[in-house]
Amino acid sequence: MTVDDLRTLHLGRLVPAEGTEGTGGTEGGEAGAASEDGPVTRLGGQPDGIDAPEWPVSGGFPLRFIAQVRMPGPEPRMAYIFMDNDRLEAHDPDPGDLSAFDWNTDAPSSYYVTDSHAPNTVIVQPGGTPRVPTAPVAEGPTLYTTVSGEGRKPVEFRVELTPYELDAVSDADEDDEDVAAWWSGDVEYEKDADGGDGRPDVQVGGPAFWLQMDEAPGGDWHHLATIDSATDKYSINCGDSGLAYALLNPERTNGVLIVQSC
Repeated sequence: MTVDDLRTLHLGRLVPAEGTEGTGGTEGGEAGAASEDGPVTRLGGQPDGIDAPEWPVSGGFPLRFIAQVRMPGPEPRMAYIFMDNDRLEAHDPDPGDLSAFDWNTDAPSSYYVTDSHAPNTVIVQPGGTPRVPTAPVAEGPTLYTTVSGEGRKPVEFRVELTPYELDAVSDADEDDEDVAAWWSGDVEYEKDADGGDGRPDVQVGGPAFWLQMDEAPGGDWHHLATIDSATDKYSINCGDSGLAYALLNPERTNGVLIVQSC
């Protein structure tokens, strides 16, 4: 589904792609494939590029693809979320020699490696302007889970998004100790079919519910998505039960990914 408006809060549960490795996988999963209306919101796999490939690079190494989010509007427009990764693993596609793509080559002068969110980034297509150096490769490291005795396995999930009313997710003052955000244990959800607690894994749109202080680069930035790291469905390093916040710049041409933990 498409997101009607980034101001509308949607909560997402993950549906594993079919016929793939590990919990989800990256090979031929119909559940995560693009629909007849174009690319869909999902976690893992490989990005469904609209323009020429733009894979963000840090220190000569590709970042890890985490998710893609369908942005509002009648025509397909996608935001691709990438995180700094712990270098290449055995299951990752070999992107070739990326040593020519490094900090201080293509990076805009307004973006520095010392920024708290660097090099995590959001690439937007079409019409985006990347904030970091990119390489013209279409495949690279992707979201994974760790399987006991087997190591890391790529995963891919379709995101089932549901509009969510803000009666249970309070937008009260940050100082209000009674605020119960979507990821809080104080909010109850219906059980999953597999017996899980039913708590969503991702939020798309709506306000950002910060674990710590508001770290948006500016007050006019848009909250794109929040991804929970406290799950065994996939592995992302957000510290102790942390969250990853994807934010778009005011023009919606690029973005950053900010990690906070308890």
